[in-house]
Amino acid sequence: MDLKQLRKIIDATDEKLVKAYLERIETVKSVGEYKLKHGINLEHADREKEVIEKVTSCITDADAKTAVALLYKHIIWQSKLLQSRQGRDKKTCPLDDVAITSANKTEGLSIACQGVSGAYSEIAARKIFRNPSITFSDRFKEVFEKVKSGQAEFGVLPIENSTAGSVNEVYDLLTEYGLYVCYSEKLSLHHLLLGTKDASPDDVKTVYSHPQALYQCHKYLDAKGYEQVKTLNTAMAAEFVMQRNDKSLAAIGSERCAQLYSLKVLDDDIQQVKNNYTRFIVVSDKKQSFSAVNRLSLIVSLEHTEGSLSKLLSLLAAYDVNIEKLESRPIPERPFEFMFYFDLEVRPENDMHGLFNDIGLYLKDMIFLGAYHENNING
Repeated sequence: MDLKQLRKIIDATDEKLVKAYLERIETVKSVGEYKLKHGINLEHADREKEVIEKVTSCITDADAKTAVALLYKHIIWQSKLLQSRQGRDKKTCPLDDVAITSANKTEGLSIACQGVSGAYSEIAARKIFRNPSITFSDRFKEVFEKVKSGQAEFGVLPIENSTAGSVNEVYDLLTEYGLYVCYSEKLSLHHLLLGTKDASPDDVKTVYSHPQALYQCHKYLDAKGYEQVKTLNTAMAAEFVMQRNDKSLAAIGSERCAQLYSLKVLDDDIQQVKNNYTRFIVVSDKKQSFSAVNRLSLIVSLEHTEGSLSKLLSLLAAYDVNIEKLESRPIPERPFEFMFYFDLEVRPENDMHGLFNDIGLYLKDMIFLGAYHENNING
């Protein structure tokens, strides 16, 4: 038999499979109606085990046996999903109450950033907003406090770097203060070694910067043998070097830092990964997006049962929703249990209402962080 003939056999077999599966689905729905009417729990682990053992008992080939067992686990999962929809009120979709605004096009909005003038957060804020009125704070927490109290209309914060990973403190503060992400930008970073006017790279002994900037440049710094000192912000490091006016001291920062603090660029593009970017988010006390939503962020905790994460991922795949980011964090008050950060791509063709109607079946808790537009920019 040639390939064409073999494919015809597969097509014919698929027709039989689909017909049989549709018959099974109708029976599954009838079982669901019966369970609902008589108050019987949908979960029946012994029955599930019995079905899989029965359909695989006569299979001798190990690979085929595994394949059929995996198939029936998925079939049983789909059956429980179908039954769970029967008699269940539809869940609301968190995207429904997100307002589409053009707030970032308004002149002179009050924006809170961490650091001092010249920080990458300020650079991002000036790219996102028109002539913003920026106030600076020493810590991320203070940015959240300003937005929550109404002292600032929006806050701009780094949340993820392509080299150093997530800024977990910002995620924690999002949940603590109940603010929402309403916009996101990827800012390309070019780290410079900045020193006093009379300095050269050979004069430098100690380099100051934010921990993530130091990490992103550690190969260069290690090769030079520089001592590395952490600061709260790259711009603060530049300001410190300017104030000390000591050619043995240098900072890692931006071109704007060099201009603001009258420092000399001793070396440029010193990060080990040249395609280096940081995601900055805009936070608000209102559910809004500056443009059409294309990204959704959630924190979820799952039922502590076998396969709960796998089932959630299967559900996202079934709804053709792309996962942009998935990261786990321990839950401090629940030993050996984890929460998960999800960033999901949102496309017009995605049935997000259907997804959120089903997703609660696998979640213990869910925190909505925002539905917003993410844009890519070059810094």
